[in-house]
Amino acid sequence: MTKRFLLFILLFIPLFAFGVEDKVLRDSTTEWKILVADLIHSSTQEDASYICKTLSNAIYRHLSVLKKHKMSDEEIEATRQKLKDEFIEECQKVLSADYKSYDELLFKEKDVKAKATLKNTISKDKRILKKAKKKKLEKIWVQKEKDIVFMNEDEEIKTYLKSPVDLPVRAKKDEIDYIVWGNMKLVENVIVADISLYSSLLKKDLETVRISGDLDSIYTQLESELDGFNSHILGKPWSKINVGVNNQDADVFVDGEFIASGNMDSIIIEPGEHTIVAAGNNTSEDIRKVDVAEGEVLDLDFAVEPVQTKLFAVSSFPAGADVYYNSVWAGKTPMILNGEKGEVVVSLDGYKNSKLFLDEQK
Repeated sequence: MTKRFLLFILLFIPLFAFGVEDKVLRDSTTEWKILVADLIHSSTQEDASYICKTLSNAIYRHLSVLKKHKMSDEEIEATRQKLKDEFIEECQKVLSADYKSYDELLFKEKDVKAKATLKNTISKDKRILKKAKKKKLEKIWVQKEKDIVFMNEDEEIKTYLKSPVDLPVRAKKDEIDYIVWGNMKLVENVIVADISLYSSLLKKDLETVRISGDLDSIYTQLESELDGFNSHILGKPWSKINVGVNNQDADVFVDGEFIASGNMDSIIIEPGEHTIVAAGNNTSEDIRKVDVAEGEVLDLDFAVEPVQTKLFAVSSFPAGADVYYNSVWAGKTPMILNGEKGEVVVSLDGYKNSKLFLDEQK
């Protein structure tokens, strides 16, 4: 009899243990949202509001070059804890709702089956809640690197704060991860501003910098002081390059990715080896290979020169064929192609491709 009882217990335990699904908790967000708020001021001078707005715009321009955020260990741990707490709260709400439904049926004799079903559901909900509370944080999946989105680009999002007390409320309302905010004082022509980086996940300011001076010097200070924010926001080592180009129509590429046209300061890159290229329409390429140290700011000047090109009339019968110049789509026939050397391919569904090598033309 005892053996049979033990066998029954051994068979029953696995059914009980695996009867409740262990929900996989995942951080499904792919964006890290940042808001640069207008600086708060109490000055009565007429131009105080204007200076606050221009300083905020300068902060936004400085930080908007940041594109990716890699979460720190502290942020990952906090994200996991937040996901666990939210799941526990969700389980508690479900359990409370079932208890309420059971209380309503308690004195209804005809609903015996419904009461039994609810009783089983409550038991299951209690087991799920118990399991949720024991959930190990390291088993909660978090996407460690995310795209950075600046909410200043959304015209419907307000950029002002009434006071620092609004920070957690505002962060929760608009689901903001970081808020750059500050206070400014203006006495005659002297500006004093304290600018902070607030993390809604960690519920604290990560760094505060102070800048002071007149309008001629304040923006230069701002650029250098805000570099400290980059490390917090990026979450990884970084370097910076400033690019100057003699032709403002030339495009600048870093490791094959388009960055800007013409001069561009404060391009954030990871430390290490990179290939930077400046090239424009009908110009030569200027290519540099650099090895940038962590925290280094590198100034690079590029020079591109005009190159001789030829105009080619490209036509086909029937018209409307796709024209590819050096494997890049250039348009549809008939068209005028501006080129020098390379392969031209004319392609149309149902017809054999036609190829032409421009370097063979006299």
